Amino acid sequence: MTVPTTRCRACAADVPSGAYCGACGAHLFADRGNGLGRLRIRHYVAAPEEHVLRLSTATALFPQVSPRSRTPFRVGLVVVLALLVTFAVLRWQALMIATAAFGFAVLFGIYLRESTAGRDVARRTQALTALGGAGLGLLWAIPSGARVARSYDVPLNAGPAIGSELLGGLVAPVVGALLMLIPAALVRIRGPARESLDGYVIGAVSAVSFTVASTIGRLTPQLASGPVGYGRSQAGLLVEAGIQGVAMPLTAAAIGGLFGIALWFTRRGTSGTQPRIAWPAVLAATLFAVLSAAALGLLETVPLQQGLHLGMHLLMAILALIALRIGIQLAVLRERPDEMHPDQPRLCLHCDHVIPQMSFCPNCGVAARTAPRSHRQAQE
Repeated sequence: MTVPTTRCRACAADVPSGAYCGACGAHLFADRGNGLGRLRIRHYVAAPEEHVLRLSTATALFPQVSPRSRTPFRVGLVVVLALLVTFAVLRWQALMIATAAFGFAVLFGIYLRESTAGRDVARRTQALTALGGAGLGLLWAIPSGARVARSYDVPLNAGPAIGSELLGGLVAPVVGALLMLIPAALVRIRGPARESLDGYVIGAVSAVSFTVASTIGRLTPQLASGPVGYGRSQAGLLVEAGIQGVAMPLTAAAIGGLFGIALWFTRRGTSGTQPRIAWPAVLAATLFAVLSAAALGLLETVPLQQGLHLGMHLLMAILALIALRIGIQLAVLRERPDEMHPDQPRLCLHCDHVIPQMSFCPNCGVAARTAPRSHRQAQE
């Protein structure tokens, strides 16, 4: 069966006719000179109906699920937020701490299971990464746990001032952020690169595990006053819940995932079973992690109202999520693609159309790699 083709102006390949190039993902009907062809800033690779710079937590943190499957995760995020607010208002600090530590981590674990993205990365690798992240997080948290018990918020996996404003506000949070990235880096050194979204899974698992252990280690000393914080203000508990249970987990997962994407990114045109690490991308992701941690750390040295502290932490989480979306977009569009078979059909999980087996859906433009590799292989 002959498939009608057209010439892509972005990559000069003859590809199946449609709205998008099945080879490079460019919009085939973008106006010349508008800069939207290859970069596709208006069409996110995991959800082409969304702008890349749109704030969407579900499509940023859960990229490898179908549109219908993202709704439960959106509901789950709302449920976690509602529980945090409820427990803070009731001053049930034990339940609030447990929700802050495990709420997002449970959602991410469900994502790995339901999307089958977790099957693309060996369970042993995931387990070792999680254990490494949790161990480093707990080791980092215990020394400053008593100090956090006297404070309502903490920068990214770091504590309040330690000895001096410079140490506590800059050095300590930066070291904490770097420790969070170590397990993913060790996994990459030990094994070859496959796909950037495999790296996202490993980087996010490392960061989420680190944050869970760090949150437990730092907030548990608060329970010395009992499971109910009768002597604490509702405002302080709400701010703590927002930072520890919302801003920190989202920021950490986005930064860790972005770092993993950079480590596992393989440029188009490269060959060999063990391509070299794209060091510029890794350095850029590391620099973003360091600057984010330093900014939040320095924020703690400035006397601000509690609500403003919460707002700044949430702003950093928003910036991290947008940076993650940009990283996913650039990596998927520019990494080495799978073998393409235009004469063989497959089902697009995003638009439910039967399409040629290409790197991108010619109909909706979603990247094939936003479907788990196990699913793609089952259709070959």
